[in-house]
Amino acid sequence: GVKAAPPPPPPAAASAGAAPQQSPGIGLADLLTAFVMQNSLSPPAEKCLRDLPEVIIISVMRAGPLPQIPGYDSTAVFAQRVQQIMVEVQQQQMQQQQAQQQQQ
Repeated sequence: GVKAAPPPPPPAAASAGAAPQQSPGIGLADLLTAFVMQNSLSPPAEKCLRDLPEVIIISVMRAGPLPQIPGYDSTAVFAQRVQQIMVEVQQQQMQQQQAQQQQQ
Protein backbone atom coordinates (compact mmCIF):
# COMPACT_ATOMS: atom_id res chain seq x y z
CA GLY A 1 0.00 0.00 0.00
CA VAL A 2 0.95 3.60 -0.48
CA LYS A 3 1.94 5.37 2.71
CA ALA A 4 0.41 8.79 3.16
CA ALA A 5 2.87 11.59 3.74
CA PRO A 6 2.79 12.98 7.27
CA PRO A 7 0.88 16.28 7.54
CA PRO A 8 3.07 19.38 7.56
CA PRO A 9 3.63 20.92 10.99
CA PRO A 10 1.38 23.88 11.83
CA PRO A 11 3.02 27.19 10.88
CA ALA A 12 3.03 28.54 14.44
CA ALA A 13 6.47 30.10 14.24
CA ALA A 14 5.76 31.71 10.87
CA SER A 15 2.60 33.47 12.02
CA ALA A 16 4.31 34.78 15.15
CA GLY A 17 7.05 36.35 13.04
CA ALA A 18 4.54 37.97 10.68
CA ALA A 19 3.23 40.32 13.38
CA PRO A 20 4.07 43.98 12.72
CA GLN A 21 7.29 44.95 14.43
CA GLN A 22 6.41 47.58 17.02
CA SER A 23 9.44 49.57 18.03
CA PRO A 24 9.68 50.00 21.80
CA GLY A 25 8.43 53.35 23.02
CA ILE A 26 5.87 53.75 20.25
CA GLY A 27 2.72 51.89 21.20
CA LEU A 28 -0.35 51.29 19.12
CA ALA A 29 -2.13 54.07 21.04
CA ASP A 30 0.50 56.62 19.97
CA LEU A 31 0.27 55.56 16.33
CA LEU A 32 -3.50 55.73 16.57
CA THR A 33 -3.41 59.26 18.01
CA ALA A 34 -1.10 60.37 15.19
CA PHE A 35 -3.45 58.80 12.62
CA VAL A 36 -6.46 60.59 14.14
CA MET A 37 -4.66 63.96 14.05
CA GLN A 38 -3.31 63.38 10.55
CA ASN A 39 -6.80 62.67 9.22
CA SER A 40 -8.61 65.15 11.54
CA LEU A 41 -11.07 62.50 12.71
CA SER A 42 -13.90 63.43 15.04
CA PRO A 43 -13.86 62.22 18.69
CA PRO A 44 -16.60 59.61 18.00
CA ALA A 45 -14.55 58.25 15.09
CA GLU A 46 -11.46 58.09 17.30
CA LYS A 47 -13.39 56.19 19.97
CA CYS A 48 -14.72 53.80 17.31
CA LEU A 49 -11.17 53.16 16.09
CA ARG A 50 -9.84 52.54 19.62
CA ASP A 51 -12.62 50.00 20.27
CA LEU A 52 -11.76 47.92 17.20
CA PRO A 53 -9.67 44.73 17.37
CA GLU A 54 -5.95 45.38 17.03
CA VAL A 55 -5.73 43.57 13.68
CA ILE A 56 -8.36 45.97 12.24
CA ILE A 57 -6.67 49.08 13.68
CA ILE A 58 -3.31 48.07 12.19
CA SER A 59 -4.90 47.40 8.78
CA VAL A 60 -6.75 50.74 8.81
CA MET A 61 -3.57 52.65 9.59
CA ARG A 62 -1.43 50.58 7.23
CA ALA A 63 -3.75 51.59 4.36
CA GLY A 64 -2.35 55.10 4.73
CA PRO A 65 -3.91 58.54 5.10
CA LEU A 66 -7.59 58.83 4.30
CA PRO A 67 -8.31 60.35 0.88
CA GLN A 68 -9.66 63.88 1.00
CA ILE A 69 -12.91 63.60 -0.97
CA PRO A 70 -14.71 66.91 -1.65
CA GLY A 71 -18.18 66.92 -0.17
CA TYR A 72 -17.42 63.94 2.09
CA ASP A 73 -16.68 64.18 5.79
CA SER A 74 -13.39 62.51 6.78
CA THR A 75 -15.35 60.53 9.36
CA ALA A 76 -17.58 59.08 6.63
CA VAL A 77 -14.53 58.13 4.55
CA PHE A 78 -12.99 56.58 7.68
CA ALA A 79 -16.15 54.58 8.45
CA GLN A 80 -16.21 53.24 4.90
CA ARG A 81 -12.60 52.10 5.16
CA VAL A 82 -13.19 50.38 8.52
CA GLN A 83 -16.15 48.45 7.10
CA GLN A 84 -14.15 47.44 4.03
CA ILE A 85 -11.24 46.19 6.14
CA MET A 86 -13.51 44.31 8.54
CA VAL A 87 -15.01 42.44 5.57
CA GLU A 88 -11.54 41.67 4.20
CA VAL A 89 -10.28 40.42 7.58
CA GLN A 90 -13.37 38.24 8.02
CA GLN A 91 -12.84 36.76 4.57
CA GLN A 92 -9.18 36.04 5.37
CA GLN A 93 -10.14 34.37 8.65
CA MET A 94 -12.78 32.26 6.89
CA GLN A 95 -10.25 31.21 4.25
CA GLN A 96 -7.78 30.25 6.98
CA GLN A 97 -10.45 28.22 8.79
CA GLN A 98 -11.41 26.44 5.56
CA ALA A 99 -7.74 25.67 4.88
CA GLN A 100 -7.36 24.24 8.38
CA GLN A 101 -10.48 22.11 7.95
CA GLN A 102 -9.13 20.71 4.68
CA GLN A 103 -5.86 19.71 6.41
CA GLN A 104 -7.68 17.68 9.06
